[in-house]
This record gives sequence, structure tokens and C-alpha cells, in this order.
Amino acid sequence: MIKNDFRLAFDIRILARNFDIRRQEKIKLSKNYFWVKFKNKLKQKISKNPFWVKFKNKLN
Repeated sequence: MIKNDFRLAFDIRILARNFDIRRQEKIKLSKNYFWVKFKNKLKQKISKNPFWVKFKNKLN
């Protein structure tokens, strides 16, 4: 398994497809994107913990 930022971002996108809003700490809605705050439970080097990931807003 490739352990880098691209792989981590890919895994988070897969996870976020079916995420439950009630289980998230905070949701910020904007015009075109919503930001989901994840805690880093993966043993990989990333810059922030917890960190923000940007997804396209499919709620509209």
C-alpha cells in the first residue's frame, strides 16, 4: 500500500461518500464546497491533527 498524501486523500474521499453528518464534529457549508473535520486515526504523517478535507458540495 502506498502511504502518502494522495493515498490518504483518496481513502478519505471513499470514506466521505457515505459519512454520517451526526458523527462529524463540525460541518461548514459554503457556496460550492462543504468542509468535513476528521481526526487523524491513521498512522501516517500529515500536517495537522485534526485536519480539514474539502469535498464538492452535493447537497444542493
